[in-house]
Amino acid sequence: MIVFIVDDDENLLAVLSRAARNADFTVVTCKNGNELAQALHSHNSEPGLVLLDIHMEDKDGIEAIDDLLQLEQRIRVRFMTGGSDSHVIAASMIAKSRGLNVGHSIFKPFNMNAFVDILRDEEALLSNA
Repeated sequence: MIVFIVDDDENLLAVLSRAARNADFTVVTCKNGNELAQALHSHNSEPGLVLLDIHMEDKDGIEAIDDLLQLEQRIRVRFMTGGSDSHVIAASMIAKSRGLNVGHSIFKPFNMNAFVDILRDEEALLSNA
């Protein structure tokens, strides 16, 4: 499983990608939804988990939903936010209503052990799908 981590906070990207790599996951990092669209098309053969920040410049998490709908690969999405839960709830509802496979949202800050557990749980869900 490839883990796509999308966040405009470069420090958080570095910490999350290091934790995922240390747990033996393949990681692709993106700073916005535009970079995510390019990365997904480059890695379109393997199932993936998209960890998608809601608030970003250029193309935010909600705007990126349309790109996710164009994919043929099996993916799951988890929205991340450090802000209001109303935005993440809205993003999840929009994504689910369009048929995306969406897991529980992740609220920042979070524990790195819990983060790795989320990755392992998602990998099991994608493997069993």
